[in-house]
Amino acid sequence: MKESRFGSFLKSMRYNRALTMRDFANVLGISAAYISDLENGNRKPTINLLNKISSSLALTEEESKVMFEAFSYDRLQVCPDIVHYLLDNDLIETLNTLKQYDSDGSKVKKFTLNLKKGNNRK
Repeated sequence: MKESRFGSFLKSMRYNRALTMRDFANVLGISAAYISDLENGNRKPTINLLNKISSSLALTEEESKVMFEAFSYDRLQVCPDIVHYLLDNDLIETLNTLKQYDSDGSKVKKFTLNLKKGNNRK
């Protein structure tokens, strides 16, 4: 098993709230096996699931910050401040929207090339 900071955090918070894996899974709308995989570092949560976890465990702001830092350490291997910056500035939502309207990236590439040339027009 991989050591997972996020998994250790999740297990600790679940124990602190006296929740079984099954009870917690029911609250989140996922399986107990999925909770086990998260706690053991065999799966990584989505941002939506992280938000559900935070609200269903009624995490404090500090606990939520620790959770996101553990998540970023395990999954992204980047400075945790980047994750907070992305979330605080709605950049993830913006990138998802962009992906919907420009799935192959051609419009972004064209825009970027125009910026490099000093042309701000479409």
